Amino acid sequence: MAAVEVSRQEGKEEGESKAEVQEVSELGVQEHVMAEAKLLRDDEVMARKLAKNIGIGFSQLDDEIPVIPPEVLAETGLLTHEEVADVRTQDIGATLKRVFKHRKTYSGHKKRHFSSRLDFYRSGNYGHGWDCGYKNLQMMFSSLLANPQMAKHLKQFGIHEVPTVPELQGRIETAWKEGFDEEGQQELQHLLDETKWIGPMEVCALLRSLHIRSNIRDFSNTVENRRLGIDKLMSWVTEYYGTRCAQGKIAGLIKGPGMCPNCSGVQKSKSFIPPIFMQHPGHSRTIVGVDVFSNALNTRVFVLDPSLKFGETLKRVNLEEVLLGRGSPNLGHLSYQIVYIETNPFFKDEQHWEQSKSVVKAC
Repeated sequence: MAAVEVSRQEGKEEGESKAEVQEVSELGVQEHVMAEAKLLRDDEVMARKLAKNIGIGFSQLDDEIPVIPPEVLAETGLLTHEEVADVRTQDIGATLKRVFKHRKTYSGHKKRHFSSRLDFYRSGNYGHGWDCGYKNLQMMFSSLLANPQMAKHLKQFGIHEVPTVPELQGRIETAWKEGFDEEGQQELQHLLDETKWIGPMEVCALLRSLHIRSNIRDFSNTVENRRLGIDKLMSWVTEYYGTRCAQGKIAGLIKGPGMCPNCSGVQKSKSFIPPIFMQHPGHSRTIVGVDVFSNALNTRVFVLDPSLKFGETLKRVNLEEVLLGRGSPNLGHLSYQIVYIETNPFFKDEQHWEQSKSVVKAC
């Protein structure tokens, strides 16, 4: 009997010991995760400094940084969901220019135009695919803020840096309240803290609410001609970059003649050429340039897709992930809508701004 009691006591002590070990183990795991997260944060800071020093985007170093699930990072409090999601590659145009500078050119190649400086924003784990419109809008704002006079204009509205997704949601709702895109407001109701998609109408409404003259164009196929939409889009984009590059200015911003350095080889003046927001069924992207050929059928556009990591984009550049032309699977949609900023980007007066509230629609 005594032996049984001793055995039970030993079993009890052993059980308590195991529980203590398990508790310590769980605590150790938690501390380990916290420690790993802190190390990741430190590594991220180091990586960003390294990227800046060697002149490449931070996200190109993704493969060199240890991976911890975003949910864990968010739970530790070291990174918010937005910080995890907002992966940015600074001045992506410069990187693209370096990539394509030594790319083989084919017969009939005439010119290569790029948008002005902008940063690339990609969707993160937090976005889950619904935030592509916001990421493309962030690319647009990064370009506007890189231009001194546009940045000065935006500061009047309290925009000193690229807005976060929640900030964009709030500003679109404010645009609705001011009378822009009332149909969109009736359809979407609310955006803040929601995972609803946005498209050209919301983008144009926001830009106009900030007194920036933007417009929407629609390029659609017909039953008779299933390539009409893409043909018109490519022609329009070629004209958009060619005209602005040749002028070397946007009225009221940059004065003096000039051409982009990629066309003439000599930068005569700093022209400001904003990127183009492009929407097709189910997704949106950003057009940042065009490769022009003598035969218009060979002309291709430079497109940034927020659903891709930029590191992946660079690796696949020869697979037409960035440079898209007629016949590309990524340009095989029935219709396209684009949002662009007018050559003269500011409204003449308050009356013209008020009138713009009723025409936020595709032309």
